Amino acid sequence: MSIKKGRFYLTFKSSLIAFFLIKFFVNYSQPFCNLTATLQLAKQKNYQMHSEKKEDVFVVNLTKEEEQSENIIEEPVVCQKDTLSKKIVVISSEVMGQGDDVLGNVLMKGFIYALTQMDVLPSCVIFYNGGLKLACKGSAVLEDLKTLESLGVEILSCGTCLSHYGLVDEVAIGQVTNMYEIVERQMLASGVIRP
Repeated sequence: MSIKKGRFYLTFKSSLIAFFLIKFFVNYSQPFCNLTATLQLAKQKNYQMHSEKKEDVFVVNLTKEEEQSENIIEEPVVCQKDTLSKKIVVISSEVMGQGDDVLGNVLMKGFIYALTQMDVLPSCVIFYNGGLKLACKGSAVLEDLKTLESLGVEILSCGTCLSHYGLVDEVAIGQVTNMYEIVERQMLASGVIRP
């Protein structure tokens, strides 16, 4: 299998000796890769990890001995990382558009759901000002945000805004960030989408 810059692959192997091998090829220049959560899950499931760097790519092998199997399966699967773009979504309000807030709530819920259905996803969604309430407990869009996060999209909320609204302990998804990172992400993005 060839290693392609900017991608990582997930390969499942099962043989008669019953070892599963998962390989991640991660482009070294992609610092925002959400591999940590995957490795934590692998550790919880008792996988053994070995990693090495090949050129500008890290190779992480996870192995686990399983029960004997007569089936031999070898399926390369391109991971969700391939579907991430360098575009980001920035949400500054609980509503989409101006005029009617009830309609704006419906539109924002529809927008975030529609993101989960896209073939190409943003690399991250940043919430600030009133928009960060969407990433807090009780939000109507939490399940869709969890779906995005499971697909590798980073969810970031402004810490200053959380403090201002008294919601520091209410964040239900993603990570708290600062203005420096919010500005940097927008500057480095190939496009910024503001619903």
